[in-house]
Amino acid sequence: MISQHFLLHHSYYQEKKKVFYSNITAHSLSSSSSSSK
Repeated sequence: MISQHFLLHHSYYQEKKKVFYSNITAHSLSSSSSSSK
């Protein structure tokens, strides 16, 4: 049985990872669009 503590941490890190990757994607998109100008 998975503990509530583990689920809490798992969802937390999933959210952090999601924000992390979305920031990278936004950064690479903005940098690529600015370099194409």
